[in-house]
Amino acid sequence: MEWTKIKPQHYLSGNFTLTECGAMVKLIALTASIERMPTPREMRAQVPQATCKGLAAALQGTGTTLIQVLDKVLEDVENIKNKRDISRDTSRRYTQKKKEKEAVIVSANDVSSDTTDKSRVDKIREDKTDKQKKEDWFVSVWDLYPAPRLGRKEALRHFTSTVKTDSDFERITRAVKRYRVSDTVMKGFVKNGGTWFNNWEDYVEEQLTVGEEIAEKKRQAEIGNKLKSMGLTT
Repeated sequence: MEWTKIKPQHYLSGNFTLTECGAMVKLIALTASIERMPTPREMRAQVPQATCKGLAAALQGTGTTLIQVLDKVLEDVENIKNKRDISRDTSRRYTQKKKEKEAVIVSANDVSSDTTDKSRVDKIREDKTDKQKKEDWFVSVWDLYPAPRLGRKEALRHFTSTVKTDSDFERITRAVKRYRVSDTVMKGFVKNGGTWFNNWEDYVEEQLTVGEEIAEKKRQAEIGNKLKSMGLTT
């Protein structure tokens, strides 16, 4: 199971019974199959409540909890989903480019006899350039996002529907830079990419947070030190 990252010492160093080991495997498999945190009722449908309690107690002896174990499974599942999404996107882009190339060739053969076909070729090339430009925009913004493993597919969908112009691109770039140094992110709480990109405009014009002020002061200090080292200031 590629998504499993449970360390062997969780089994070897803990006081687990054979039943509890089996229960852990069942709960891991359940979480991976439904791709979310199972409810208590769903857990009890797979593992008796008494066994769940015993497993939770044994895990505490290893310095972790059952919820942390299942959270790690969800992170791994999300990572695998993102890899599959990227693979599908790559395949889709390759197929699309191939079709566009074929369309350009067919259209180009008729340009000399029909000016309408020339316009069609130009339009295909223009659309292709615009599409590639927006894909490059998204990659540059996604690289700035503080949790690039979470929600890439939904993030791309929201990005495509809301970022249409150079101005939009500048605004969302500014928004993600503000968000990555916000108090919430500094405390370790990062939104799923799909959620944030659906509401990215909320982060464009808001006032600076404490985290942003600290980051801005640090940036200004670095600029001042650089100018001083160059002898441009005292």
